[in-house]
Amino acid sequence: MNKSLRKPAAVFVVVLFVIGSLVVAHLGSKGPLEKYKAQLRASGEKLTVEELIPPRLQPEQNSAETLIRAGALSRYDDTFFNSNPPPAMHLVAPGKAMIGWAQPYLHYDGSNTWEEAEAALQLSEPALELLRRTIEQPHFDFALDYKQGMTLIIPHLMTMRKSTQLLSAAALCDLHRHDSASAVTNTRAMLALIKGWKEDRLVISEMVRNLIAGFTYPVTWELFQSPDLSEEQLAAVQRDWAEIDFLQTTELAFQMERAYVSQNAAKLRTSNSPFSSFTLHSGSGSSGGSGDWWDQLADRSQAAWRGTKLKTKETLWKVSLSYSDELRALKGQQATVEAVRQIQTNNFFHDALQEQKEKFKALGLGLGQDGDSYLWDKDPADFDPRSLLSQGVSFLSRFLERLMRLETSRQLAITALALKRYHLRHASYPSELSALVPDFLAAVPRDPVDGKPLRYRLNPDGTFLLYSIGENATDDGGDPQVASSPGFFWEKGRDWVWPNPATEAEIQAYDDKLRGH
Repeated sequence: MNKSLRKPAAVFVVVLFVIGSLVVAHLGSKGPLEKYKAQLRASGEKLTVEELIPPRLQPEQNSAETLIRAGALSRYDDTFFNSNPPPAMHLVAPGKAMIGWAQPYLHYDGSNTWEEAEAALQLSEPALELLRRTIEQPHFDFALDYKQGMTLIIPHLMTMRKSTQLLSAAALCDLHRHDSASAVTNTRAMLALIKGWKEDRLVISEMVRNLIAGFTYPVTWELFQSPDLSEEQLAAVQRDWAEIDFLQTTELAFQMERAYVSQNAAKLRTSNSPFSSFTLHSGSGSSGGSGDWWDQLADRSQAAWRGTKLKTKETLWKVSLSYSDELRALKGQQATVEAVRQIQTNNFFHDALQEQKEKFKALGLGLGQDGDSYLWDKDPADFDPRSLLSQGVSFLSRFLERLMRLETSRQLAITALALKRYHLRHASYPSELSALVPDFLAAVPRDPVDGKPLRYRLNPDGTFLLYSIGENATDDGGDPQVASSPGFFWEKGRDWVWPNPATEAEIQAYDDKLRGH
């Protein structure tokens, strides 16, 4: 062969080899993905967004517009509540909480008064009136366009949060002036927001829904401390807590999240810059400074190398790695969906969480530990292209652990309210929880951690100890001590305890410590 033709021929062979390798890699990675999707469909799973969109509520059933109007009328952000809300179930010692509404001051340091809180609430009274109406019709459908995927805007998340915080402040003020009827109404309005917000099929919505339930639990504890409540009022709040279902809505949200994995993958494969569109990093790699010619040359060389590296990774991801990445993400999402279903079947979390962790480990997925970096804090040219989609599953993996704490707080609240009703009727607490059945509870309440009865003990002084065995799944006898974190947090204790009211001496010791005395 003529020497002049050998070099172009060699280049052609190399290009052909590269193209052939990419084709083989594409087919080799796409096949297992399609096979796995077929298996899921054969087992009855819905894998597309269209299949999972919920039916719309009828307008006469929907209170979403009422909530939106309340949000527009709320003056919460214009008051000190936004940064300094009235404290609820504030722990001052392990297992001991200060009754917030019973204190002569709003905060330990004397900042803001109850009179100032009442004046601040008056600014939002029209909003509060609307929020209270949702008790009778707790159904919210915000008509989300799920097909938008990553670009979907969800403006009602903040409205839900702010509305709950406003109601919390109102309930505590009610209790301070001994208006138990209004306190119950405002607490039930908080529960109505949680109970009725089940039409969204988004994990982020579930996160915020769980957050507002976390605001409502301490207010329920504060309500429990009131001596003015009737059994009928307690029964209404207890019933509202019992009617909330976190697990079913979580399963539906994770199914939609699983569908978004494939939708996002398809969109990113057709994107000119899939890595850049999936992250928030926008650095150019160039300083843009006015250094000498050598520095400018170095900057340009660095930018060129970054651009080449990024484009190479993006091409490799779109042609081959995206399919294995999508497969791993789908398997991780499926492991989470199956864990939620197992929890619903067995009525406890521990075994399902352990199995989920084992599946994640086998897939090479992390467990979302604090401090993990995520894609949006990295330069797109630097992160591992094999985890563009699947790392998001790792980021959400701790969701079910937080849900276990939330479900535990729900069961503790339901049981404590039943105990209070028993006390009103019998002037004492029962020696065991089975005495609450059937007049106050349909069955002995179970610990969401291990499925055994919630732990309960009647104290010699007539009070009671009610607790779950907590995240370590070990019964430590109702030990509320925090093992590692500074401060006092009920969900950080060795056991998760329904707090008892702190004594004046315990509150004073806490105040002195904060003041540095």
